[in-house]
Amino acid sequence: MNEFDLNKTLDNIQEHTMVKEVLLVDDEGPFLFTLADALSIYNKYFNIRTAMNGIEAVTILKTAPVIDLVVTSLGMMPKTDGFELVAHISKNYPEIPVIVTTAFDTPKLKELMYGVNIFHYMEKPLDITLFRLGHKKCYSPSLTYVFIEELVENIFKGLGTKPVKLNPMQVQMKISGKQKEEILKTMNSANDLKKTLYDLAHSFKRQGSYGKAIFCYGELLERSSDMQASITYLFALGQIMGKMHDFENAVSYYQEASKLCNVITDISYWINNNLGFSLCMLKRFLEAEKYCRLAIAMNSGRFNAFKNLGLSLEGQGKLREAIDAYITAIKIDAKDIRAMNLFEIILDKHPELKEEYNEGLEECRNMVEKSYQYRKPEQLQ
Repeated sequence: MNEFDLNKTLDNIQEHTMVKEVLLVDDEGPFLFTLADALSIYNKYFNIRTAMNGIEAVTILKTAPVIDLVVTSLGMMPKTDGFELVAHISKNYPEIPVIVTTAFDTPKLKELMYGVNIFHYMEKPLDITLFRLGHKKCYSPSLTYVFIEELVENIFKGLGTKPVKLNPMQVQMKISGKQKEEILKTMNSANDLKKTLYDLAHSFKRQGSYGKAIFCYGELLERSSDMQASITYLFALGQIMGKMHDFENAVSYYQEASKLCNVITDISYWINNNLGFSLCMLKRFLEAEKYCRLAIAMNSGRFNAFKNLGLSLEGQGKLREAIDAYITAIKIDAKDIRAMNLFEIILDKHPELKEEYNEGLEECRNMVEKSYQYRKPEQLQ
């Protein structure tokens, strides 16, 4: 191979191994930085840069060596909104793919889609409630694993590279040999082993150090001869698996805990409720219905099981029954907007039901609106 061919080969290798640059743009700081943190595990494949408005984004585009892809919100960002930024990129950097995130579809978005080259757009993971007051949508961002998975897949597609799937939460599940040794050392020096282990497990769970928490709860289960204590540990393990979106293992732990529950207690309600939700996430809707109804029979004054019952019924195609369950959940606790969101989504998907439930929808919106009027401003953030 001559020198020219060798240099060309080296240039090609460098081009294909160079880490790509992805720019995230969003004026919602918590959303932006949580998203950047979740995507940081892909730093072997692409670097993340962030900007909180269009002006910052334009500056980065001008000064950075190369930006390979942009993910931007269409929100009304200060100085330059998302629409203006997308138009700017389309005009000045037509080679850069743009992924747009939006809280909801708007006519302006559809108009923009015809006018500029957007690679992909997707809905933000928001709990959205439509308020009659001002005809505005009030939302609070809550990042979800499903959203991150979809975004990552589209980032890889936009970069033109082979998709790689990592668990954004895998860091939280890790426990090193050294960390296990430290926990065992603490156990060996403990005066009250079970209390020490439980305190450690609870603390690790609260901190999000789930690998260490799972290890401690496992040690507790091995040493437990008390049925009620075992139920508590199994329930905690089910909660952790649910947070990690490992719903198969969540179901296993909740089912094991459910078998041990021979008396109705508060934890019995939550075991059945969470089991119903986990089964819904696995699309095992008929099984889920059974446990949701068990939870309701134990305590009909909580909204959670009615909301999850709605999910299970909707999954079975029982739309009217699902809507009734969502309405009941809203009436019990209008401050939690998840049931309201699900009610609106089901009507958006099935417009043939809108006229039938228009009155109920308006009533529920009024209840949610009133519940927010009585909350302190900091609670709405």
